[in-house]
Amino acid sequence: ATRTAIYMRNLTSHDNIIAGIKAVRDAVDDMSSAGFETFVYGFTFGFWGLYINLRQNLALLCGCILVGIVVPITVFHCSLNAAFLIALCMVAGVFQVFGSFWVLGVNLNGFSLVPLVLGAALVVQHSIFVI
Repeated sequence: ATRTAIYMRNLTSHDNIIAGIKAVRDAVDDMSSAGFETFVYGFTFGFWGLYINLRQNLALLCGCILVGIVVPITVFHCSLNAAFLIALCMVAGVFQVFGSFWVLGVNLNGFSLVPLVLGAALVVQHSIFVI
């Protein structure tokens, strides 16, 4: 087993940190493709690494929530219209929370995703009780 220290400089902005993490991960992936078992470990990669795939994971989560809403509502209530209305309310609620993030200047990160997901869940819960 081998251990190497990597020093990252000029980490003054969010974009510099993400670019640095991607560069280090690319170098580690090159070593892994050469047959070495390598991985990146450290506070910087654990905390800032979530930003790399944050939007893709959020889109996947919203897609799973939509499927989780439409299928059970359609099956148990036998109403595709009700499922569509609830899904539409959930999408509108997520866009409203995103809009409030933009107005307030909140950055999208792991901590700000919690109110987004809770807001979507509350919209779905309220919509199910109304319908």
